[in-house]
Amino acid sequence: MNSSLKDRLGPRVQFRAIDRAFTGSPATFSFKQTVANPNTLKAVLVLARRRMPMADAHRLMTGLVECEPGATLVAEVPRVENVEALRSELEACGIAAAASRSVG
Repeated sequence: MNSSLKDRLGPRVQFRAIDRAFTGSPATFSFKQTVANPNTLKAVLVLARRRMPMADAHRLMTGLVECEPGATLVAEVPRVENVEALRSELEACGIAAAASRSVG
């Protein structure tokens, strides 16, 4: 008896790979590279934890690396529970973040 691939593999399972923030307010930040080779992968995960879509976080970090040294990019982070925690996590990745304004 032939069965489809879907039948053989079973139901699709989704899981949460990142612990996302449940509380917090949106805030606009300016981002600047502080080292020659920042850890952009870790920075994307830091932003994704704050409910920024992975594609947007990746685009932001790619733009930051491709800009000339000292350039600043601005983006909104959807859920910021603690500004200092976000700053320190990004600083550990080699990226400076400064809160421009709080939306919420």
